[in-house]
Amino acid sequence: MNENTKITRRAVLSGLSIGAATSLTPDRLQSETLYFNDVDSARNLTQHHAADVLQASNVNVPIYPSLASASDATIVADVKGLRTQFYSPSYGIPATLVGGANYARASLAAITAANYPALAYFRSRDRFTPDGSTDATDGGYWLLTESVIDLRMLGGGLGDAFADTAALKAAVQIVDGLDRGIIRLPPTPITINRTIEIALGRFDIEGFGRDVSPVISLIIGAPLFRSVGDVVRVGFKGFKCIGNGLTGASGNGHAFALFDTNRRSGASIPQLVTMEQITIDGFRGNDTEGAPSDSSGTINACAVNNKGALGCTFRDIEVLNCGGGFYMGRTQNCLIDNPTISGCDCFGVYDYQAASLRITGGDIQDSTVGTPLTVPVTVSAGNIISYQGSGTVVSGTKTKNAGGNAQVYVREGRGVKIEKMWVQTTMTENVPHKGIIFHKSVGLGITDCTFELAQSAYVATQKHTSIEITNDGTDAPVSGEVRGNQFNYPPGMDIASLIRVAGDSRNRKFAGLVIEGNTIGNRAAPSSGLTVNDGILIENANLIACKIANNVFHAQTGVTIVNGIRFHNVTDGGKNEIGQNAFLLTGTGAIINEYVNVTESELKGSLFINPASMVTGTSQTFSVIVAGAVRGDIVMGAAFGAELLGCTLSAASIITDGHVDVVISNNTGMRKDPGSGVLTVLVKKRLFS
Repeated sequence: MNENTKITRRAVLSGLSIGAATSLTPDRLQSETLYFNDVDSARNLTQHHAADVLQASNVNVPIYPSLASASDATIVADVKGLRTQFYSPSYGIPATLVGGANYARASLAAITAANYPALAYFRSRDRFTPDGSTDATDGGYWLLTESVIDLRMLGGGLGDAFADTAALKAAVQIVDGLDRGIIRLPPTPITINRTIEIALGRFDIEGFGRDVSPVISLIIGAPLFRSVGDVVRVGFKGFKCIGNGLTGASGNGHAFALFDTNRRSGASIPQLVTMEQITIDGFRGNDTEGAPSDSSGTINACAVNNKGALGCTFRDIEVLNCGGGFYMGRTQNCLIDNPTISGCDCFGVYDYQAASLRITGGDIQDSTVGTPLTVPVTVSAGNIISYQGSGTVVSGTKTKNAGGNAQVYVREGRGVKIEKMWVQTTMTENVPHKGIIFHKSVGLGITDCTFELAQSAYVATQKHTSIEITNDGTDAPVSGEVRGNQFNYPPGMDIASLIRVAGDSRNRKFAGLVIEGNTIGNRAAPSSGLTVNDGILIENANLIACKIANNVFHAQTGVTIVNGIRFHNVTDGGKNEIGQNAFLLTGTGAIINEYVNVTESELKGSLFINPASMVTGTSQTFSVIVAGAVRGDIVMGAAFGAELLGCTLSAASIITDGHVDVVISNNTGMRKDPGSGVLTVLVKKRLFS
């Protein structure tokens, strides 16, 4: 809707001439718009009061039983407003006793200029215009003046799909772009057979509750709601969208297609769309990935396809049995808060090149059958997918029972953070059971999550891997942190690894990757035994300035950890730190190897010695066993726990692998007999293995 149309509508509603409304300055227009809204509300209140108190038809606000009776009436020129009790009543059917509304006199020329739909007005038998004159062409018209438009005022909600569709399309046309108005869905089912298109927005569509106001879509291969212009500030609240549940060519398109229709303009559209307390069920057909000018092809129908939007909020949305849940394509600063998503074919949430997407709370499960996606790019399936997301944050969300590659799959992310999630890595297909995968990502974060592993139907053929960080590229190294996570054992089901870092060859770089403060095992032993092949596995990787430290490996009764931390085919790129980690046993639990092909970066060894009496100018050498120390490692220091009486620890070096030779020298000028005590040495690894 252009500005001239908006000015014309303001003139019609306010009683100003079109010329007078057009002459208003922008500031005045804004104030007049607010004034017209107030006048409209006051007029509605006055009409209701007059009609209800006087209950008469010969006052300035007469009441007519139906739209048909008002159309059949000859109404005197002094009457400028009227009210209908019902839209089209059948008095023996209580459900039809709805749809009463307020109307005001308007000329046909003004109605046509303002682009009002046919359902927004009617004509009585008289030919009076708003100024009291008679005009055979323009006279006798009455325009709906409600700011809250109940679809029953337009003939919807009575069980007719064509009437429902016409009413909803007309209601949108009435309020679209006017910065005013609420469309109220009826507390009964409505059926829509043509896409509802929104050009400008600035209005809300509200129901009486998601179990009270269902919207049934008969639209095959196209959206139920679709943005087709520069849409700003549209709200959807309190209703349910129902599809036919069919797949392929027989199924519905997207429930909501919030498309940027002019991406090349530089503006991100739509903006500030809000959706709250909506249920979307059964949209599983095919539809376009984006607007006609910005589509990569056909994808499975989504509950919400949000391509190119800015600042949109989706709160308390329930998605069931759709092709996909939320497709967030190149969106900016959007929020999905407390969603409940289940039973989707391809994904629960797909972040495609989004910037600052936030997913908080909620439950996303059973939302992929495992088939990799191919549009807009080829990517593995998962309950949550992120492809080239920038600053995406998933926080406090629960997820489980994916059928594809992982519960959460992130590819080529930049600063993508997964935090405080509850993740169960069980899969619904006979595939490796994986929790969170990051592939070729920088600045990644997996922090403070709980991995509650459980036995699945594929206990005999599959094993769990909670976190997997991979790289198959030769360009940027993978970086980030895995910190503060809790891993609980699945009773009776084995684990391949809890944290796996891997490339496809030894030169794949991982730089600044920190794995710290994670806990494997909890206070209670699992109800049946299991084997953990590797707690932390690093393979086919070139590590640079990475750190693995302060992790806890707890083997309780029935748990066997074969390898705590294992390196395989790993290159030390320098500046790495393998810190101290805790390896604990309870009951019959077992840890066979704490470290394999790697040792801690700082090694200690000690030996109780009793040096012999030494004449001046002599020395004694003591060999302290330091497991893992090899020639080339750096001896950081040595300390003796008794009195040396002036003698010195003059040298410490590694001559033989696994031993540090410490020299005590007497250069005091006289015989000395040092005391007996513990000799301790500290070695820093030059390389981690």
